[in-house]
Amino acid sequence: MEESLKNAFEILCRRFGNHGKAAKALGFTRDHYCALRNGRAKIPRRTAEYILLKANELEQTSLEIHCSQTLCETPR
Repeated sequence: MEESLKNAFEILCRRFGNHGKAAKALGFTRDHYCALRNGRAKIPRRTAEYILLKANELEQTSLEIHCSQTLCETPR
């Protein structure tokens, strides 16, 4: 499995609290999600793209929230 997918699974787990909740949020059964994550099932290209997209969206949202809470602004 690509490193980017491993990172995506970890981002999803951190954001949702555990892999079971991440699976549910993405619309996968827990067993299928675990099989994808652990390499027991082949990850189709579109599924991989979906997982990466969702992880990226969560990271962007998290960054935006952090910046708005800490008043991130570009120095003038």
